[in-house]
Amino acid sequence: MSDARQFISPSGAGPDSTPPRAFSLAPLVAGFLLLVAVVAATGGLTAMQRGNVADTRQTVELRASVARLFSMLQDAETSQRGYLLTSEDAYLAPFRETEGRITAALDRLADAVAAELEAGAALAKLRAVTGDKLAELRRTIDLH
Repeated sequence: MSDARQFISPSGAGPDSTPPRAFSLAPLVAGFLLLVAVVAATGGLTAMQRGNVADTRQTVELRASVARLFSMLQDAETSQRGYLLTSEDAYLAPFRETEGRITAALDRLADAVAAELEAGAALAKLRAVTGDKLAELRRTIDLH
C-alpha cells in the first residue's frame, strides 16, 4: 500500500473515488440572508402600498366632494333661472337652501386639504370663484 491516503466512498466504490467534501455553511447563510432581505422588502412594499391606497382614497373622496360642489352650483343656477323665467318665489327656496350647503361643502373641503399647501391655494381660488358666482346669482335675482 502506498503512502497516499485512500478514501472510500459511502457507496463502497473503492480506493479511486473522490474524497468527500467538507460541508460549508456559506451557501446556507447566504440563502438565509437573501430570505431576510426579501421579507424586509416585502414588508416595505406593503407599507408603501397601504400609504398609496390611503392617498388614492383621499384623492377620490376629494374629487367627489368637488363634483358635489359643482352640482350644487348648477342647482343654484337652475333655481335662479327658474325664478327669472317665471317670477315664482317657489324657485328661490332651492336657491337659498343650496347656498347654505355650498358654504358647508367649501368648509368641509378646507378641512380635507388643510395640510396640503397646493390644494389650500386652489381651494382659496375655488372659494373666491364660488363666492363670485353666488353673488352674481343673488344680484340677478335682486334686479328681477
